[in-house]
Amino acid sequence: MSVTITMASEPYEHLALRQEGDALWVTMNRPDSLNALNRRLTAELRDLFVNLYWRRASWCCPAPDRPSARVST
Repeated sequence: MSVTITMASEPYEHLALRQEGDALWVTMNRPDSLNALNRRLTAELRDLFVNLYWRRASWCCPAPDRPSARVST
């Protein structure tokens, strides 16, 4: 099943999303602060994962060689 991921009405400021087939690659994008969490990044991550949760056909696992998470729908 192929699903196009659209999350927020506006693009995320600190998250880079890239969809490859059924996989969604989520990368934290705050290189100036070494991807330290702040309120905005935390809110963006929460928004992303809450929306994925309600799809109920998603799973997530951290990529061991990258500071990102792979989400498949």
